[in-house]
Amino acid sequence: MSFQVDMDLTSAPFSDAVYYLSDTPSTWKNDRFYQPYITAPPFIELGDYDAGWLNVNVGNLQLVNRPNDSSHPFSGANYTALLSSPATAIPVILRYNGKQLLDGTAILNNLTPESLSFQLEAKVQRTNLLRLIVAETSSEADLIELKNNGAGKIRITTAALHNFGLGEQAFFQGMSIVGEELEYNPSDTSTQFTITDVTDTTFDINVDVSTITYTNPSSGNYSFDSGTQLTATETFSISQSLESICTISSGITITVAQSVVLAIQGEAQLPQTYSVSSGDTITIIFGSTVSVTGLNAYDIGNASATDTQLPFAFGTVTLQEPVPILDVAKTQVGNPNLKTTSASVQDDGQDELLNASLSYDFYTVPDGEVPRFTLQSGSLEGEASISGISIHFDTINGDENAYDFFGWLAQSIGYSYDSSLASNANNDDRKVSIFETNQQRILDFADQVAKALNMQFYLDDENDILHLIDRENVPGTASLTLEDYEILASQIDLPAPLSGLLSSNSYNLAVGAGLGANPYKLLKVERAVRVANIDTGRDDTIKTFSPSIEVAAEVLTDIIAVKNKPRLSVTIDGINLDVQAGERIDVNNKTLGITGNMIVRKRAWDFVNETTTFSGDSTLTPLSI
Repeated sequence: MSFQVDMDLTSAPFSDAVYYLSDTPSTWKNDRFYQPYITAPPFIELGDYDAGWLNVNVGNLQLVNRPNDSSHPFSGANYTALLSSPATAIPVILRYNGKQLLDGTAILNNLTPESLSFQLEAKVQRTNLLRLIVAETSSEADLIELKNNGAGKIRITTAALHNFGLGEQAFFQGMSIVGEELEYNPSDTSTQFTITDVTDTTFDINVDVSTITYTNPSSGNYSFDSGTQLTATETFSISQSLESICTISSGITITVAQSVVLAIQGEAQLPQTYSVSSGDTITIIFGSTVSVTGLNAYDIGNASATDTQLPFAFGTVTLQEPVPILDVAKTQVGNPNLKTTSASVQDDGQDELLNASLSYDFYTVPDGEVPRFTLQSGSLEGEASISGISIHFDTINGDENAYDFFGWLAQSIGYSYDSSLASNANNDDRKVSIFETNQQRILDFADQVAKALNMQFYLDDENDILHLIDRENVPGTASLTLEDYEILASQIDLPAPLSGLLSSNSYNLAVGAGLGANPYKLLKVERAVRVANIDTGRDDTIKTFSPSIEVAAEVLTDIIAVKNKPRLSVTIDGINLDVQAGERIDVNNKTLGITGNMIVRKRAWDFVNETTTFSGDSTLTPLSI
């Protein structure tokens, strides 16, 4: 047996290398391969019966503690960094005989003089559900500069206070002046950037500043004599317009080819910022330091504030609120990517006419503007709501069901999509109506959606594939057949008595006749459903994302059918990494006196005893005596 851990200590708070640790010598030796720093091979369990996202359920890793051993990954400065930031999620890849088992993280949970123990968790996912958009606009009070943050990453400085928070996502649009490498592409997750550090007027993103290409108007240290002209075109520096400070003599002018911002710092003066329109000529006083920056770059826009943050809408939504009103005149509301040709905006439930030419979704929004609906006339005086169908995944017909939702999820995290084990994902009872206004991690939210739709999914991080599983699906062929002599241990567990499943949701109705004496008004109603199972035990509650409570009842019935199945666990010799979640295992077990099949929900590996345990809901028949 050869077990290896690739432990990445290249990122803060560490600044070292990737260490390759193993319990035995192997063929992967290099200058960062050590043995035997792993003192106890881990026990790892992936998935669970009722989970939506099948990730790490149980996992641990133990290393010997040698803070003074310079060959140990956690010695010297690394040991100090570990103790100073013990909650750091350290990227790790676990391998068995060269095959990847887990791409995840290790977090310190116990330290003794003899050992360092780490808890294994899923790979870090920073993608959030709700979007903040960094757009390029003609506003003057937005960007000052884009520069190196001192660690080789991009720092963006704004002219006014911004509302970005650590860990939120930044999207750049209309990067025609500088930074076109950051331009947002809805189908490319590498163009959404996690904010890694913030101050009142700056935020950093984890992008190497060296990836941004630009040409300065000039470079080097120059002293300009009287009468010299400096012309600013569409080319601007990341940190300053002139790569190094220029000494400007009396009488120098700068002719501007388009709108720019001039940051002028005179002797013994505080920095000042001036707006310069196209064609203007500015005379710079003697001794001033000049920085020319594109005025239109990197406006954080209305969508940066929490009260104007775009909600997340998916599927068909009806009379949903709240939606952000984007202007003082109350003629524009944010569009969370609903199809503009069929969407509508309501004022207290009354439909308003939309200006189609000034209403945009995520794909049609002009550079520097927020996706929005614009009224044809009038303003929103009451409670604003929106109706329509989203176009995140199916951009032609609109998003409808579980298949579309998890296809969008795969796109959002940059993975390909495999729904071969989700035969019902397109069914009518898997339709969705989602409108979410609370910020959260996208995968945590997807976990809730999967549970509500009787689905599961897991991420193949080695090949970047999202696999969707319908819990009702029974594959036509088995991936593995186990006979009695191949089974080291087995047991059948029955779920706790389930009295029934409950679900509820709120829906908005427009009540009234739409007349002056009896106008429309939004009325929020709460609808609930209970699907009975047995007349004992306890009820369980599941959040619904179905478009109606009737559809929710159908899904709850399907969930109960799976929950009532006996849960079979079998342990076999060896480490089996081939059988995946959602696949079928046929079992002939004389010890338990049963034959049948199980659908794998949970997999566990004991590397000390070199065994694999599969667990799943099963369909079993007693063996004939």
